[in-house]
Amino acid sequence: MENDNSNALEPLLQTLWEKIRAAGDTITLLREDNRMLSMKLEEANRELLKARTSLEELQRSEATTFPLFDMNGGKTFSKDEVERLKERVQELLLKVEEYL
Repeated sequence: MENDNSNALEPLLQTLWEKIRAAGDTITLLREDNRMLSMKLEEANRELLKARTSLEELQRSEATTFPLFDMNGGKTFSKDEVERLKERVQELLLKVEEYL
């Protein structure tokens, strides 16, 4: 009788052990995914901070031209170009915030 009980428990214990091992594997994978997502979030936050800083600098600028140089020999941006750049930065900020 006692031998029958131990024979019946063996497959149950084996099944339990397999489930525990599978759960451990899943936990390991989830931890790695969490680490990767945390790294992506940190990078997105850095990019968002850069974009916000650029936007704040643009908003503080009240000059008719923006003192940046293009690749064609030093032309500055017109007020219209600055406005388009501001709009683009705001669009990018919205996209970054959507991912956060």
